[in-house]
Amino acid sequence: MKATAEIIASIITLALIFLGLPSQILKIYKKQSMDGISLFFFSVSFPTWMSWCFYGYISNSLFMAITQGLGGLMTAVILIQFFIYRKNPNWNQLEDDAWAKEIKDNFKKHLGEDNPSGNPDTDNDENRWEDEGGATK
Repeated sequence: MKATAEIIASIITLALIFLGLPSQILKIYKKQSMDGISLFFFSVSFPTWMSWCFYGYISNSLFMAITQGLGGLMTAVILIQFFIYRKNPNWNQLEDDAWAKEIKDNFKKHLGEDNPSGNPDTDNDENRWEDEGGATK
């Protein structure tokens, strides 16, 4: 029973190691950014993987030691990526944000020029009519 549980757990772990973690590594590499990735999670995951690897080693379970060691290795790659990409911002996103801010600022400036009173509830045509000596409300 113990051997069966060990094999099932190792198979599930291998699926994570060969499907989940590499896809995360590839996603980080393509984005060249760590946005949305938890440093805390992977910092805690690495010693967890390695402690289970050590447990497999002292328990003479080569299969467990290897699978957990591979998980630790993949997590180490992600931790290394934190240090490689932490200072490399996503330039495309920064450029998009800068353009969005510029457009928003210009839009606000344009609205401010159309309405010198600063009151959004007044209509400039009505103000112009009153300024020219026309009827008031």
